[in-house]
Amino acid sequence: DELRAAMHDCRMYGFFIEKFGDANSFGIVLEEVPYNEIFRPKSIVLSHPVRIKELVIDGAAWLDGRLCVGDQLVIVNGNWVQTLPHAQFLLDEAGAENAID
Repeated sequence: DELRAAMHDCRMYGFFIEKFGDANSFGIVLEEVPYNEIFRPKSIVLSHPVRIKELVIDGAAWLDGRLCVGDQLVIVNGNWVQTLPHAQFLLDEAGAENAID
């Protein structure tokens, strides 16, 4: 029952957030989900979920209003997020396209 309720609460949304002005970031602070929160002992880890730790006030994501602290970042510009450094790289590269989707 607990698993079923958790699955019911999980939803995935895709959307476009645009940087504005001279902003060099989307105004989000990320963190990796601690290993003990998601994996059983001795499991093989191919990727490490990344979630939003903080939204910067008046940043693009905060002003947009759809991202929340605790949301998991799954895909950036069509690329699956593997680890925290990978997510940061993808967001830096998104400067050319100027969006999180």
